[in-house]
Amino acid sequence: MTATDTIRAAAPARLTGTQRRYLYLVVFMGGLCTLGIEMSASRLLGTVFGTSNLVWANIIGLILIYLTAGYFLGGRIADRSPYLSTFYRLILWGAFTAGLVPVLARPGLQLAGRAVLGV
Repeated sequence: MTATDTIRAAAPARLTGTQRRYLYLVVFMGGLCTLGIEMSASRLLGTVFGTSNLVWANIIGLILIYLTAGYFLGGRIADRSPYLSTFYRLILWGAFTAGLVPVLARPGLQLAGRAVLGV
């Protein structure tokens, strides 16, 4: 067995039409949720730090940094395990951690507000 045969044997099967549609839907919804998280971050931070251009610049900059890190790590994971089950597992973990933001934001922002503003 040659190296090429090994690579072909380990490669995942091609996507069917239905799987491809679900993949496109998941990618679209992921982008939509990222935009929603960005908007809700401004609402969360607005109660403590206001909604100035400086706050928006920080939100946008941090979101871009997080997207870059996610693309980098996601690409490395996809290269090691190029299967739909791995992709959907990562999507579920991302949704879970995004769902923790409202729960953890209030105490974290109150602590930051007291530290920065002396409230």
